[in-house]
Amino acid sequence: EAVNFAYSKGIPIILITSDLRNPSSAKATYILLVPASHWHYSLVPTMNLVDAIIANMGSMKSIDRMNELEQISTYHNIVL
Repeated sequence: EAVNFAYSKGIPIILITSDLRNPSSAKATYILLVPASHWHYSLVPTMNLVDAIIANMGSMKSIDRMNELEQISTYHNIVL
């Protein structure tokens, strides 16, 4: 539902997936493929990718943007 909403508004979509057959792939602006382990399920590779993206965004943005990111993460109970 969120992907359809963003797509209908022309908002760029970054999809993080382990499967290019993901139904949202057709509407994604960018697809970041994180390989899945065949031995066990783990979110560690995905969380590492998200952490790297947030760190990079933080290093490129002003203090105001960092405060905005902190407010959003607090609102959604996300620990950065």
